[in-house]
Amino acid sequence: MLTRTRIPLMFLAFFTLTIMVLPQVIKASAVPSVVYYASSMRELRSMDVPTDKTIVLLAGYYYPDDGGAGLFYWDSASREGDNGGTIITPGANPSYGRWKRLLTDDRVNVKWFGAKGTQTDDTLAIQAAIDSLPPRGGTVYFPGGDYRISQTIVIGDGDGGTAFSTRNGIKLVGEGAGFAVYDPYRVPTMITAFKPMPAVIDVRGRICDVHIEDIFISGALQADVGIKLQAISGTVLKNLKVAQFKEIGLLITGGAAPTGNYNIFNQFDNLSVASTQDGHIGLYMDGDYGVQNDTWLSSFRTCRFDTASAKNAIGAWFKFVDSISFYRCHFACYDPSCIGIIFDALDNHNFPSGMAFYDCSIYSIEVYENFNHKIRKQYFYGYGTYDNEKIPTHPKLIGITDDGGVFNLELPSTTQVVEAPVEVAAKEEPAIPAADNDGWVQIYQEDVIELGPYDRLSRFEDLGARDFKLECEVSIEEGAMFTFMFRAANNQADGYGLILQGKKDWCGFYRMDGGWGLREWLKPVHEDGMPPGQWLKLTMEVVGRELRAEVEGITELYYEVLEDTSDDYQAMFLRNVLGSIKIRNLRISVPDGSAN
Repeated sequence: MLTRTRIPLMFLAFFTLTIMVLPQVIKASAVPSVVYYASSMRELRSMDVPTDKTIVLLAGYYYPDDGGAGLFYWDSASREGDNGGTIITPGANPSYGRWKRLLTDDRVNVKWFGAKGTQTDDTLAIQAAIDSLPPRGGTVYFPGGDYRISQTIVIGDGDGGTAFSTRNGIKLVGEGAGFAVYDPYRVPTMITAFKPMPAVIDVRGRICDVHIEDIFISGALQADVGIKLQAISGTVLKNLKVAQFKEIGLLITGGAAPTGNYNIFNQFDNLSVASTQDGHIGLYMDGDYGVQNDTWLSSFRTCRFDTASAKNAIGAWFKFVDSISFYRCHFACYDPSCIGIIFDALDNHNFPSGMAFYDCSIYSIEVYENFNHKIRKQYFYGYGTYDNEKIPTHPKLIGITDDGGVFNLELPSTTQVVEAPVEVAAKEEPAIPAADNDGWVQIYQEDVIELGPYDRLSRFEDLGARDFKLECEVSIEEGAMFTFMFRAANNQADGYGLILQGKKDWCGFYRMDGGWGLREWLKPVHEDGMPPGQWLKLTMEVVGRELRAEVEGITELYYEVLEDTSDDYQAMFLRNVLGSIKIRNLRISVPDGSAN
């Protein structure tokens, strides 16, 4: 039964807040006429359903001044579910009517939901606080303490594939990760696993704008992973210590189909990642190569991946990764069985690609590749040498050391060599190619071309003619996709192209828009793709404003009137998207008299 209770002095401030703020969130006609006091959440729940306009000053979740205090007002029309901290259903469980915490923004405190931070199980309270945030997100604040968990804390409700997260913008913020503090009882904010679990924190995308800041995250050799992130964008991890995980400290992977579930525009600042578990990996970054969901365009600043006393451990392992930058980061090892960084192309040809390391210390580097799977170039500026770091010898690892030395980089000589004058023979004019019987002059040929996934081949920039003929034989592996394009040299007018796919969905000719994109298909389109592994003859010919094109046995002779352009054509091969393709006996000709 509701009774008027003397309000303690410590809550007079709440009463003042009521007068000042409550009318802003409750209609003026509903300003409460009665104020009550509850010493705990249990007492609030036990109160009778009010019949008048009522607010309650809550002193604490379990007891006064434990961090769970707040101001609640009665919403007689609400039917929302009880979330344990900001929406409370009375013990009588009425169909209508809820106690609602007065909120001035989308910031909640885990202690409002019953978290203690005193080395007791706070899993349910932390998860409830996260789940209470609106779909657009908000901040979950962790006051100083050691929050123990028995299950993985989940952020987002995506599955890394077709189900995108309906909840974004979630931020977990503590009081500090306790850098240089070695007494766990003095760390400002800790989240510690005390039972076996897949990960301490699991961020489930596709999701955007997740922040985790100022927290010590300990796997306590119970959690396999410290923080798991999949299909993330705009994520910020800042001022974190991630320690004592069994397998991986930071696990960052791209999502499954559809394409677009990649990791992009993410920022990682001031991270310490370390474990004593043998065989662990500090940072593991990968994607889904089959659907092109990679990890790219992100940065790490002032981070340390430390193998500590572990054996056979790895500082960082990179696979389907592109355009990642590291600034002032350390990949530290102390046992010779450990590796600083691995660049792994075995499942993803041409990746990792274009990574850059600025003023970084890397204990050692290993490259995993084979004949068909190679990494691309990675760059190092100010590569550390003062802690006995091993200088890379792989030709694709290019850089300058902190003492000015270079590795795997050919620099132009600055030495001037004076030679005796020599007699220069008269320059011969190039022979004019002979025209064939049809009046065409061959200007380019190449006998064998092999392209792997993402290889890009550009053999000529300007055909120097509006008319041309291309002939070659093509063999494409199953699942591969290859594109040949030509367009006006001014790069503005529409162009045309041919897409070939190995037993996939379709192949055919198409018209491009001004940005090299597909504007429309030109019929017919062969819907079953090309038979993989067979050599088929390809012919494309442009005469005047007419395009004639044919793939032997796949498309009929195609005829199209081209859109008018006053420019000569430009032609090039673009990268494969998947698989490999072989081309032989490539010949390009222009009409006699138009060859440059």
